Amino acid sequence: MRQVAGYDIYVVGMGAVISAAIYPFIAVPREKRFALRDTRFGIHLSQAQLNIAVFGNAQVRADLLRERLNEAEASLRSNELMIEQLAEGSLFSKQELWERALHYYEPTLEEMVEKGLIGEIVDLNT
Repeated sequence: MRQVAGYDIYVVGMGAVISAAIYPFIAVPREKRFALRDTRFGIHLSQAQLNIAVFGNAQVRADLLRERLNEAEASLRSNELMIEQLAEGSLFSKQELWERALHYYEPTLEEMVEKGLIGEIVDLNT
């Protein structure tokens, strides 16, 4: 359970929870994740285009290639963390969630609850 200054933290999705907005959701346990009735979720893996034109001496080229490789590895670690945290406590395996996120996964709210990705849907009209 996440606490800040002794307080429990809950997350409520509103509107569109897409891309980087997923990260606050993975910061708390599933039972503390909620969504309003009109919320849309979009889960995808970070993607980057990497074009490298390398000029200069061998040291400069090697340094540039190492820098680009570090960026790609950081993106991969971020993807792995997101999938791991979303899969934890859900009915999804990490592999199944990874495959869905590869192609932009947009689950319904009901599916989010059924699969254990959020705790429940909050309806402000009741």
